[in-house]
Amino acid sequence: YEFEIMLCIILIRTSFCIYLKKILRYPNIMRRFDSMKNTIVIVDDNEDLHDTFTDLFMDTDIKAVCFSNVLDAKLYLKNSKNLSEVKAIISDLMMAPTDGLDFLSYIKAKPELSQIDFYLMTGAAVTVFEPFLRPFTIKGIITKPFDVRTILSIFTKPDQQAPRNVA
Repeated sequence: YEFEIMLCIILIRTSFCIYLKKILRYPNIMRRFDSMKNTIVIVDDNEDLHDTFTDLFMDTDIKAVCFSNVLDAKLYLKNSKNLSEVKAIISDLMMAPTDGLDFLSYIKAKPELSQIDFYLMTGAAVTVFEPFLRPFTIKGIITKPFDVRTILSIFTKPDQQAPRNVA
């Protein structure tokens, strides 16, 4: 009977050690939680970019959900199931009728949305918009045209930090 108890203790210790090693790979529990978030919301009135992003993430665990306007993106984000899967938002800066700055303001004003990484995408000179961006925390600015490999590495490598301006 003692032998069986000792065997159980050894098995429990071994299982615990294996589990502990797995946990140590993810020292920050929020990073592990964030890895479950696999959706990137893209808002751009250029439909060709929708195809570009969808194709770009096709062979990854990331799902690109594209919208042509801010209103549709807002409706998508109001659904709590959708919201729980969103890893980042990429929004074009200049769109009609609502532009990316208005969308950024909306996102940062909502507590349930404000922690989502936000990237502005633009083909315009970024320096013109700097005064309007100062009040907000954004993860980066993606300048058009952009290098798809850079974009891919930013969203697929967990420790990759995006620069303020992503070329």
